[in-house]
Amino acid sequence: TSKATLAPATGASTVATTLDAGTTSVRARAGGIQATAALVVNPPPPVLTRVDLAPLSSAVIVGQTGQLTARAFDQFNQPFASATFSFKSDDANVARIESATSSGDGSAVATVSGRGAGTAHVIATATSGAIVVTSNTTTITVNPSPPVLSRIVVTPASVTIAAGETQQFAARGFDQNGQEINGTSFAWASSSQAVATISQSGLATGAGAGATQITASSGNISSAPATLNVTAPPVATAGQIVINEALVSFATSTTQARADFLELFNTTGQTLDMSGLIISFRASGNTSAVSVVTLPGAVGSRTTLIAPHGYFLIVNGASTFGVAADNDASASGFDLNNSSGAIKLELGGVKLDGLRYQQNGSAVPPAAFDNFGEGTLFTFAGGTPNDLIRNPNATDTNNNATDFRRNGTTASVSPKAANP
Repeated sequence: TSKATLAPATGASTVATTLDAGTTSVRARAGGIQATAALVVNPPPPVLTRVDLAPLSSAVIVGQTGQLTARAFDQFNQPFASATFSFKSDDANVARIESATSSGDGSAVATVSGRGAGTAHVIATATSGAIVVTSNTTTITVNPSPPVLSRIVVTPASVTIAAGETQQFAARGFDQNGQEINGTSFAWASSSQAVATISQSGLATGAGAGATQITASSGNISSAPATLNVTAPPVATAGQIVINEALVSFATSTTQARADFLELFNTTGQTLDMSGLIISFRASGNTSAVSVVTLPGAVGSRTTLIAPHGYFLIVNGASTFGVAADNDASASGFDLNNSSGAIKLELGGVKLDGLRYQQNGSAVPPAAFDNFGEGTLFTFAGGTPNDLIRNPNATDTNNNATDFRRNGTTASVSPKAANP
């Protein structure tokens, strides 16, 4: 009775109603005589009933592809092999169906490509004759392509500096979509080290006259070259280089590593050429003669340079107070007069600066030094050391009396550094 029922139960005939696939026996009896027959119940033919699309959601990157699988089932939840499939995206500008392949086992695979960042929805449709069944909806998220360094831009594109000066370059990296990539590290290069060097922070320093190409690179990507033109440093003129400190004597009890020195300062923001600079001075002792030290190189030869806002140290020896000399003038006897003297800077016949000084109680410098100083004679109380410094550092009003003071503390003598 689980396979079929009979109605009516009596009479010359009956009708069998099938319930489940299988085989059952049907028996008829009249009086003492009976007979049986076999009733075979076949299952109903499969009917397309359901389509599943998986995965329910997925993500791809623009320009890449992913796959979706559709499976058809009949009313018995068995694969429905004879279905034909199609797929549809609701936004082909975001996700496009590139191909669909049926496997013959009731499934099909669709290839979906990411076309643009955003979200699209895809459904699958299975067809069997007049029966059309639509799947669930799957969501495709298309993400933009990860940034890939494609271009480097260096600024400024072209600039001119003087030798010895610096120029900061900057680099910016951009991806394939023209968006800037932050945090990129760059390697810097100069095509001519003789013209300019460049640090790995992008700071170029002019070395010699000419032009060089500055590039920034990261990985296998290099920028278009920026042009750095380097001009010869100008020859210093009046007021551009000043006497900033002069140690004319120090206590004899101190170490002999402390020699007389003259500290020059570049008041400008550019490198200056002071080749052939003549330093005239009154030497130690009771003398009216003018002594001279000349810095190396002919005027304008770029042999001796002083950096922007930089110091240059001329010493009666190789060093003083532990600081190396930029020019060792000991061969010229650079021993400055400790009580009454004068110092003058001249370059190419132009007076750049001068200092005329007198310790209280001493005679004024001899007449040969009358035109050495600027403004009023600088006078100071005696003692050792006699370290004559501009106060404040590097200030020049062209008046020795107000521009200088005596620093009498050995511990605060600071060659090639700002005055205390």
